Amino acid sequence: MDAIIETRVKVLSDQMVAVGNHIDATVKWLSENLNKRIDGNSIGDWMTGALFGGGLLGMAISKKIRTGKKSSKVIYNGMTADDMGQDIVNQVTKLVDYQSEVQKLVGKEEEGYYYGYVNFIFQYWYKYHMAWMTFTSYYCTNHKVEYDGRKMTLEEMIRRQCLKQIGRLDLNDDTRAAVEKNLK
Repeated sequence: MDAIIETRVKVLSDQMVAVGNHIDATVKWLSENLNKRIDGNSIGDWMTGALFGGGLLGMAISKKIRTGKKSSKVIYNGMTADDMGQDIVNQVTKLVDYQSEVQKLVGKEEEGYYYGYVNFIFQYWYKYHMAWMTFTSYYCTNHKVEYDGRKMTLEEMIRRQCLKQIGRLDLNDDTRAAVEKNLK
């Protein structure tokens, strides 16, 4: 590998590590502060339901009020659950951009560099995504949003956005098939 290319690949690698450090710090905070997480059926949910009566109408009103409160609750570093979900996408996008540049600089014969960071991207995406899901529990898997002309959960939207970013990379055949299968 040419010295100039090797230097640029090293810089890109360092930038990927910096993103990984950001994700590690966030995941560590989420793990250590599970007692502050956004609960699904908290006492407040039950009380709001009781105030608005039972039945479907009471449940719908309660869900709308409580979900609204949960969507505005700041979790970490000024981010709400929605913001943190978007931060996951932003961090994965950065990693994909760096890896995409690496793939443009080196050939497939430099397999360690060409495909090597793909596992790093998957590991850090999964780590951040799972910590976020654990912390936001009920909210991210029940809060509905509009994305690509479909209504889906916040969690599904974030997962799809991340997979679309990863799909921009040149992936080996097995990995490409798995990404495409999960985007259907």
